[in-house]
Amino acid sequence: MNPQEPQQQNYQPPTEPQQQNQQPPADSQLTPAAAPQIQAPKSHKKLALWLIIGPSALFILTIVLFALSNFLFSASQPADGELFGETSPVKTIFNIVFFLGMAVSFITWLPGLVIGIVLLAKQPK
Repeated sequence: MNPQEPQQQNYQPPTEPQQQNQQPPADSQLTPAAAPQIQAPKSHKKLALWLIIGPSALFILTIVLFALSNFLFSASQPADGELFGETSPVKTIFNIVFFLGMAVSFITWLPGLVIGIVLLAKQPK
């Protein structure tokens, strides 16, 4: 071999690895155009009205029931001149339930009002 002659090598460019017939996972096939469209509710009006009116109505209802139950329990007790008599356990349970109802309505009033107004403002046109 002549040193001035370039050596001939059997050079082959690297080949790409054989692509196997693998299907990509189903998640990677979903493009924004091919993804299933989730239908947004057409109107949040009903939910918004419930969020605005519900806590106030619950508060008014519990106050009326509280007053009614205390009126009925006080009318059924004998008036024997005592300022403080023993209270019935049923009256105590009713008072606790009404207190919890008023607490829930009080706590949910402001968030319900805000979320309801936002839902009404963002109604689809």
